Amino acid sequence: MNVYTSQRYMLDLIIPLYESTASQESYDNVQQQQLNTLATAWACGLGYDDCIEMAVNLYAKWMKDPDDISIINPNIKKTVYCTAIAEGGGKDWEFAWSKYLEAESSFERGKLLEAMGCTRNTEILHRYLEKAFTKGSRIKQMDALVVFYSVAKNVVGRDVAWNFLRQNGRSIYEQ
Repeated sequence: MNVYTSQRYMLDLIIPLYESTASQESYDNVQQQQLNTLATAWACGLGYDDCIEMAVNLYAKWMKDPDDISIINPNIKKTVYCTAIAEGGGKDWEFAWSKYLEAESSFERGKLLEAMGCTRNTEILHRYLEKAFTKGSRIKQMDALVVFYSVAKNVVGRDVAWNFLRQNGRSIYEQ
């Protein structure tokens, strides 16, 4: 089974679940919320166009009205952020960075830190790693590992993370 075939197989399983949970206005119980969260993450992660479009549209709507925290359902924020940043450009990444800087909740900052590693722009990924491991940047030292992990798990970012680690490993260790 090649990657495309297994991806199509997984999408065939996930799409009905995603569509049934995404269309619900509210959920009767926590399990349904969790099911929606997982179905959305899988559908977007596997490249389902409807899910990607939903995430990009919600993120764009949030960018237009950044003070409205109700635009994106908290259960799918992580997926929406990551998908929109992966599909978007520098403007989308910069918006996430600005929201990270002003976020009061460590939970929200964590979601944004992870999502910023989803970009497909290798220059941004490299700069992001530099920010994470530079003293005096706005990223806490204990959060640098979150940044590194988010870049390294990104297919586009794996080489960026590996090269960064090879070039800066000693100075990172000495911090």
